[in-house]
Amino acid sequence: MRAHAGFGAVAALGVLLGGCDGSDAPDDVVRPERAPRIATVVPVDQALENAHVPTLDPGTMNDAEIRLALGAGPLCMVQYTTVGGPVLAVSQDPGAAGAGLVKFNGHLVRLEPAAAEPGWSRLQAGPVRLSVAPPLPEGVAPLQDAELVFEVGEELRVGYRGFLDCAGAPPTHLSRR
Repeated sequence: MRAHAGFGAVAALGVLLGGCDGSDAPDDVVRPERAPRIATVVPVDQALENAHVPTLDPGTMNDAEIRLALGAGPLCMVQYTTVGGPVLAVSQDPGAAGAGLVKFNGHLVRLEPAAAEPGWSRLQAGPVRLSVAPPLPEGVAPLQDAELVFEVGEELRVGYRGFLDCAGAPPTHLSRR
């Protein structure tokens, strides 16, 4: 009899804990989407604070972050995949042409055009340099294969293959991230 009583207590506890997910809503209720988290634009030195530089990668950005920093004008963007968010955005707006944006260590950093090499466009903020091939076109251009090189001083130099999209605006699906 004791074995059955102990089993019943364990089973009751399992039932109680099984339905405990921290939410009062049933599992089949659709929860509203959360607003996208907007990273802040900071000076490059602040973005590098407490960063383990050898492991840094450019992070994906959402539409709200890009528009906050670069405005509503036309853009060129570099993405790791054809459907992913941009990891580099560059303004093509005549008033801010060439100004760029990258996200790493949870922060957005503005980039300025730097001296280019044949076949490459370059952007820089302090010790952070990004290079893109093919060079960023002036105006609208179709999605194409691209290479991105991300450098931080002498500590990091890493390359990525991805896609360059100069369609003028971030894809609409990015506003949900």
